Amino acid sequence: MKFLVFGASGQLGKSLIDVATMHNRELIGLEKKDCDVTDIFAVKREISYHKPDVVVNAAAWTDVVGAEKNKLVCSLINTSGAINIASASKIHGASVIHISTDFVFDGLAKTPIPENHNLHPLNYYGKSKADAEIFLNEHFLDNVLILRTAWLYSSYGRNFATRIIRHSLENPKLKLNIVHDAFGQPTSAHDLAIKIFELGDRRIVGTTLHATNSGATSWYEFAKLILRYVGLDENSISPISSSEWNDGVIRPTYSVLSHGRWEELGIKPMQSWDLALGEVAPKIREQVGLEIGN
Repeated sequence: MKFLVFGASGQLGKSLIDVATMHNRELIGLEKKDCDVTDIFAVKREISYHKPDVVVNAAAWTDVVGAEKNKLVCSLINTSGAINIASASKIHGASVIHISTDFVFDGLAKTPIPENHNLHPLNYYGKSKADAEIFLNEHFLDNVLILRTAWLYSSYGRNFATRIIRHSLENPKLKLNIVHDAFGQPTSAHDLAIKIFELGDRRIVGTTLHATNSGATSWYEFAKLILRYVGLDENSISPISSSEWNDGVIRPTYSVLSHGRWEELGIKPMQSWDLALGEVAPKIREQVGLEIGN
């Protein structure tokens, strides 16, 4: 199987490259400078040239706050870009694994959210991803698999885990406030990358899967375990309520996703979030330390 990844410079894209290298898989990674997904002709050119079996759409506008001020650009990347990739892939007989998000839901559920739950995004980032899902399901069901993930982290780039470790190393006496009453599933980009290859090999399409690590926790408990795993002071963070923390964007407070559809496909869901974190946290600590000289 030959995999082609749009969005190769992001943390999931880099994790896919890592897994491909470790297991001697054939993967071509395209960054924005290589191909702008909003340009249908560029997307068609790359897919025609590389002739992949599986295309992974990991290209996305992920700045939730910035999306409110840049709605057009956000929509062009997250919605139009997804449609361009699905359309061009179908022409050349490639299946698509499209990466979506828990932000397509409103977070009002009290139990794990099933895959067929109604879409009701609370902000424009979520809307742009929900719009993409709706269009893909209506027009490209025969060649697209949608994977919803959440709380993604890795040793690459800026994410919650790197932020927590960086703060603890640079400002150990300055408390960082972390929300304690919003719940979800921290997800290792490395674990997700492994599953993407497994799903791509099986050419599964026409459905939606919740691709998160199993279990559930709060942002605050997630932060505490990050620090505990790397031997840093848990007292460098303080719990606050979601009502006390406001960056101008409404976010879902419950993003625990059900994994029922994995069983239907006979595929084992991703491992527990705490086990995954234990595997990745030391590498994140090492990378952050290198970046700040600590």
